[in-house]
Amino acid sequence: MKPFLYILSILVLIPACKKDPAQTTTYCSQKIQVSPTPLPSDSLLIFIPNAFTPNGFGESINEKFYVSLPQDYTYRCRVHFGKTLLFESKNINVGWDGRIAGSYAYGTFDYLINITTPKGKSFEFKGKIASMDITKPTAYCQECLFADQIEHGRGFVLPTTETFKCAD
Repeated sequence: MKPFLYILSILVLIPACKKDPAQTTTYCSQKIQVSPTPLPSDSLLIFIPNAFTPNGFGESINEKFYVSLPQDYTYRCRVHFGKTLLFESKNINVGWDGRIAGSYAYGTFDYLINITTPKGKSFEFKGKIASMDITKPTAYCQECLFADQIEHGRGFVLPTTETFKCAD
């Protein structure tokens, strides 16, 4: 009788065990071109990443949304979700940590950045920044550009040291 019970219990357990499909999140779906051509000496050389990975553990090099530009420029950064202002700073050394009301928010957000050169020339940049949860698979991750991929004076240094699961 015992072998019959073992077989019956296996038959009952097997249909109950299903593999959950992985949930894939899409963040960086826009195409970005990077030119290796040297820029004229009076050009504005900045880098605005389109992704960062806040997690609060201090383990990620890309935990905050930072803009890379020379220190002598005037800077103002605002991050919005719709019409709601989430972050604002005039300090180039202060980045958005991805929190909304104390909790990490993952998704795509709008940014507006105003920069003025020491000579008084103003620039405005609008775009999207992806706050990515590195514990979940990510689609289109080859199109994500992180802050650790830039080295001032040299340009882009690839690949990122970010450790996230690429689902594509």
